[in-house]
Amino acid sequence: MKQCLGTAVAKEKMDKPELRTGNVLFIDISGYSRRTNEQQSQLVDTLNRLVRDTSTMTTTPMEDYLCLPTGDGLAAAFFRDPRAPVHCALELDERLKAHNRQTTEEQRFGIRMGINQGLVYAIKDINHRDNLTGDGITRAERVMDCGDAGHILISQDFADSLGRADSTLALLFHPLGEFEVKHGEIIAITNIYDGTHGNSEMPARRPRVAGTSDETAPALQIALVVSRPPVGYYRQDAKGDLVLVNPDPDMRDVQVQAFSPFENRLEPEELRRALQKAKVHVDISVLYGATPREFIEALAECTVQILHMDGYGNRNGSLIFESPHGEAHLVAPDLLASIVIENRINLVILGSAHPTECVNALREAGISNLVGLKDTMRKDVTAEFISRFYRELARGCSLREAFEHGRLAVRLLFGVDGEDDDVLLLCAKNEAMKLVESPARSSPPVFHVYSTNPAMVPEADVPFVGRETWMASLIRKLAGGGVVELHGEEGVGKSALARMVAQWHVKRCRFAGGVFWVNLTDGMSREAIWDAVGTKISGNAFRRLMPEEKGSFLGNYLKEEPSLIVLDNFDAVIRDNQLRQWILMDVRPPSAFLVTTSMDTNLGRVERLSELTPPEARALFIERIKYKGWSGTIDAADERTIDKICSLIGYLPLAIVLAAPRAIGLSFSELMAEIEGNIEDIANSDNIFMHKRYRSVNVCLNVCHDQLSEEAKQLFRRMLVFEKGANDELIKSVCDVNDWSSALGELMRASLLLKDGNRYHFHPLVRQYATARLRASGEEDIYRYKSVEAQNYHQQSSKIREELVSKSRIATSLSQLAMLYGHQGDSNTAIMLLAVAHDIFAAIGSSNLTQTKANLEQLRGTVGNEQFDSLIKEARSHPDEIIRKVLNVA
Repeated sequence: MKQCLGTAVAKEKMDKPELRTGNVLFIDISGYSRRTNEQQSQLVDTLNRLVRDTSTMTTTPMEDYLCLPTGDGLAAAFFRDPRAPVHCALELDERLKAHNRQTTEEQRFGIRMGINQGLVYAIKDINHRDNLTGDGITRAERVMDCGDAGHILISQDFADSLGRADSTLALLFHPLGEFEVKHGEIIAITNIYDGTHGNSEMPARRPRVAGTSDETAPALQIALVVSRPPVGYYRQDAKGDLVLVNPDPDMRDVQVQAFSPFENRLEPEELRRALQKAKVHVDISVLYGATPREFIEALAECTVQILHMDGYGNRNGSLIFESPHGEAHLVAPDLLASIVIENRINLVILGSAHPTECVNALREAGISNLVGLKDTMRKDVTAEFISRFYRELARGCSLREAFEHGRLAVRLLFGVDGEDDDVLLLCAKNEAMKLVESPARSSPPVFHVYSTNPAMVPEADVPFVGRETWMASLIRKLAGGGVVELHGEEGVGKSALARMVAQWHVKRCRFAGGVFWVNLTDGMSREAIWDAVGTKISGNAFRRLMPEEKGSFLGNYLKEEPSLIVLDNFDAVIRDNQLRQWILMDVRPPSAFLVTTSMDTNLGRVERLSELTPPEARALFIERIKYKGWSGTIDAADERTIDKICSLIGYLPLAIVLAAPRAIGLSFSELMAEIEGNIEDIANSDNIFMHKRYRSVNVCLNVCHDQLSEEAKQLFRRMLVFEKGANDELIKSVCDVNDWSSALGELMRASLLLKDGNRYHFHPLVRQYATARLRASGEEDIYRYKSVEAQNYHQQSSKIREELVSKSRIATSLSQLAMLYGHQGDSNTAIMLLAVAHDIFAAIGSSNLTQTKANLEQLRGTVGNEQFDSLIKEARSHPDEIIRKVLNVA
């Protein structure tokens, strides 16, 4: 009896559909129904190819995802990595834009995408093909239905979960609010976009507002102009004040005072988070580093009620914009007032060094309503005041009521003395005026950010402090195009400075063609650099061009679209004559190259970088320990000790970055004593691993290394065998370290490892130090052999996967061609082509195999069984001849 019962239960489990958690991407072709049948078929085929060729699809094991056609699009469910649908959507968006740039108007199309995580049932449809059903699929489709062409939408709860797990993805998420979908269901939705991917516009279907589905305009429409021009500034004294240096002779008589550091400027991300909590129904357009022309054009494109200028002003009341070359450009109060009045802007908010002077000057010039914020207020304080001020305005409060609400909030939360008129200032002709007559209902804010497209610049891996003078000089030199060399010894911070310059240009759209970062540490050929840049511009199709076609494409692109290419660590390829010839002969202004190197390359104008100044070194040390989680206070005695530590290690940025985290476990005095002890040991040693000028780095490396656990020390020296860095998979399979992931995290926290994308690598000076440790351990030969074996395995498997993908493309093309012959009545040719495609799909395990079988069975009836079997046999005996015959190739 028990056996029978157990058998029945087992049978019931086998018959019951499998329930799994699916991370679903739903894709729909926009305007599909308006196309002809032939065009619809071509668009679906193109979409399938673009999706199939994404790296997410090619690298995800087939058992970890299921991709299904939906008629006018497709749905993909990923069962292992919850980030996979987002990564796939971003790459597909990039590939589709490249496709649309390279094809005819008829073949261009748009898509909209929806992402959701939910439970799905894996079932078999009526034709016994794999299929999915369930809430996870249904909600992903409804999320997608809320968008327009170009939108990548994701359910809010899934976005919140991913954002907490992956801070990089969190930067792409922009909440839209709650949408009413089919059957009255309410779904909170987030838009995914940045300067390169997605669609930042609000969908035509508007979010619900306060329990209704009414499509209402935002309560407030705001233009936020973030002006942070480092060009033209230098540090005046130890306090870090910035002084404007204006090279324009026409401005020589303008009185210019000291300005506070630009680190206090309000970032849109802080404001977005603050307004998100307040759920204010506002629309904000953000313009970074605006020139006067860009400012006027931006105002012409949208209706603006509030102009929020977050930048610099002087005692004359002039506001500082930027020239086309990034230098300071003063705009007089009467000119700004004319623009404000012409555009019927109701309120101007100023965040500047001299709010009282600027507000008074603008009031005298004719602007009725102004709010002044002193720029010494911290970013979080400014964001709190502004978000509270905007929220109360949107609720129907008067200017005075909203201002007092904001002032009270910052006094209660931060202890800021809002009674000081030089900190917060309201100057309104009618303080009782309301910008919103009907109180706005609850809804998240919408941000539109202008930025460069395309761009591939890594985020800073350490805080950037100081270097304003060098940064200003580099930006000025790059403005004229051509090649600029950034010289400096190892560890002096060339890469960090170049990265900040590149990011500055990305935010300010100074190079319309894009900003491209190429790391040459491990060497890279000219064609490999072409592939890195060209793929970012036009997708993976660029890699399939012939070398001469790649060079021609990039040459024409750089002539037509001014671009900035940063070649970091050029020393590794300095003898590559082909690369040098390309830089010198094929690239002309207005495009520019920024080359970081420790040697003279004779490629262009030179900027030389030296060690930090003592105040900059102290600021970097303090910023670094805070970045690593230190939350203590620093008094005057601590500052003197930190100055001594920085002096001992030669004010070298790399040495400071290595030494600072150790202060979390020691007092500053103990850290100084430890460094002094290491210096004495090195002075008495005959085995110094590098040149004398790098002894400070060696000292700090000793300090970092000594605090590591044994597992972290093992991993540190064994990772050296990866000459071009390693990902998690390689580290796990080669290094033989218990709890390797914890050891990896320990090395990252100690700043001994750097990370680019998914690969970990050493700074060149740290690599030299690790070399000595590995050789001393006697493990070098063992782990180098293991590394070679593992890397060969991964290279071969990657190559095989690429070949399989290529064969899959061939088979897909053959099956498409076969269907065309079938439609024209040539069943014999169609059968033979489908037979060749069938065998390729079977060999690589493609999901297209089932459909190909079905197509063959349909054609069997048109020719009869005997002729069908004969055609199949002929196709399998001579597949190459069949293809050549069909294509008329000799």
